[in-house]
Amino acid sequence: MGSTSSPGYDSSATRVPIIIGVCVPMVVLAILATALRIWARVMTNVKLWWDDWLCIVGLPFAILPSIFDFVQINNGFGRPMATVPADKLVTYSLFLYILMLFYNLGLAFFKLSCLALYIRMFGIHRWIRYMSYVIGVMVIAWVLANELVLAFRCHPIDLAWKGTAEQQAKFCVTQTNIFIAQSGPTIFFDLLILIMPIRVVWGLHLQSAQKLGAILVFSLGLLVTVISMIRLADTLHSTDTDLTYGYVELGMWSAVEPVTGLICCSLMTYGPFIKKLRQAGKGYIRGKSSHHRQSHSSNSFATQNKLTGHRSAEYDQSDLELTFCSFSNEAPVVGKADTFGKIHDGAINITHEFQVRRD
Repeated sequence: MGSTSSPGYDSSATRVPIIIGVCVPMVVLAILATALRIWARVMTNVKLWWDDWLCIVGLPFAILPSIFDFVQINNGFGRPMATVPADKLVTYSLFLYILMLFYNLGLAFFKLSCLALYIRMFGIHRWIRYMSYVIGVMVIAWVLANELVLAFRCHPIDLAWKGTAEQQAKFCVTQTNIFIAQSGPTIFFDLLILIMPIRVVWGLHLQSAQKLGAILVFSLGLLVTVISMIRLADTLHSTDTDLTYGYVELGMWSAVEPVTGLICCSLMTYGPFIKKLRQAGKGYIRGKSSHHRQSHSSNSFATQNKLTGHRSAEYDQSDLELTFCSFSNEAPVVGKADTFGKIHDGAINITHEFQVRRD
């Protein structure tokens, strides 16, 4: 994935369409994913908790790389560096310095949101709570350490955007080392967060297919790990020194990574929302069907009102944070006459549903 050695790019070359084509959808998807998360909570009468607030606070930091990349087009991003005016290059380097200070926050917030979600869903398991706290502290420590290194990576500090390549090589921490310090730990944390719920989910009283489905939902976060690995490989193998043209691929992966993490973390909360929509759709269909039957019935009477009970308890694997239980009673009905006088046996199904929810 690494870029080839640069500097003989055609002066008319441009990667601006790629930047726009990646950054705009990332911003839209991140906002949509967060909005659906909030809507899912409201629709199911579940109060917002730490996992939701961390996701909401992390949204601006997740889309910041995409916004910066889009703004940086005006400073030469996507065009060969040899064609960019010197003052634009200084502004470009300053914006890059600022972006790198905030980039780790975009990665950290979705990790902390996932850990808070685990505590909310599986908090009854003490080891899940403790492990979530430990990993959370490690993530925060990693962010703080990175921020210090990034802020003071050059001496003096303004060499980060004003210095020449020779000055930065002598007095600054290299870009490659910075990206390694970012990508290495984040891959480690992502893998830990991915494997945490597997043991708990597999121990639930669900069918094997349901367990695999639940694990698959949690494993969607593997996409973030893959992107982090691609980004790290691109950093290690790149020999391109063109910051405005040769770094476009790395910039795009950097824009996609935090947004993908935020989306994957939010997907795990859509279960009750999807279930409610599905039930609403079924209710609409049943209502239409019932209205159709009533319009063709002239008479119906019950000769038996004895209720036979049927119970079922259903664990909703689409969102493990809520347990849905339903109880159905069936009342047989005989002597139901249609418009032609023919008698049919029938039944009335009454379903009661409640939720056991831990706020």
